[in-house]
Amino acid sequence: MSKGKYVAYISSYTQGDSHGIRIYDVDMKNGRFKEKDKVEITNSSYLTISHNGKFLYSITDFGVEAYTIQPDGDLELINFAPINGMRGCYVSTDYTDRYLFVAGYHDGKLTVLRLKEDGSIGEITDEIYHKGLGSMAERNFRPHINCARMTHDNKYLLVADQGMDHVNVYRFDVEKGKVNWRISSAVRWNPHPVISRFPRMAGIFTFSMN
Repeated sequence: MSKGKYVAYISSYTQGDSHGIRIYDVDMKNGRFKEKDKVEITNSSYLTISHNGKFLYSITDFGVEAYTIQPDGDLELINFAPINGMRGCYVSTDYTDRYLFVAGYHDGKLTVLRLKEDGSIGEITDEIYHKGLGSMAERNFRPHINCARMTHDNKYLLVADQGMDHVNVYRFDVEKGKVNWRISSAVRWNPHPVISRFPRMAGIFTFSMN
């Protein structure tokens, strides 16, 4: 995008309309969106942009799709990759843009996939199913992973589980794309964490929104 030009990508579930991603020109001066294009993809429940700003990754049924972000902000499909599970609800990349993390709400599954230099999604390098119950069995009767984000030092993956009322911390092997469980942090007040945020200042705080 040229300097001073902005676009917005909005993802959505698809019911009666196969276009799960819509692209808008953003009028910063007047605070308006103008639709410029739409992308055919089923149930794009979440999307993210790579840290280098070149690629966009989106959840879709049974997997994830990769797109190249064109100079004008339009999207060009690169490829689709399955995740060997139910549709995910959250996707993010590590800070080197070498791996993609998919959080599975419906099946409680964390999937790690390798990313290639051209932005395409490669093979699955690791996959883990959470097990157990939350603090209120009648409400949280099974795991529901709904967020997976790397810490800024790119060493740890934090995975929020709304069903089990805690955040799992995994040590991440950036060479092999494997995760190794380190600790679980229970959410004590108003359980079922939804998403984690990591401020850049000191790197010692984590915010979990309930």
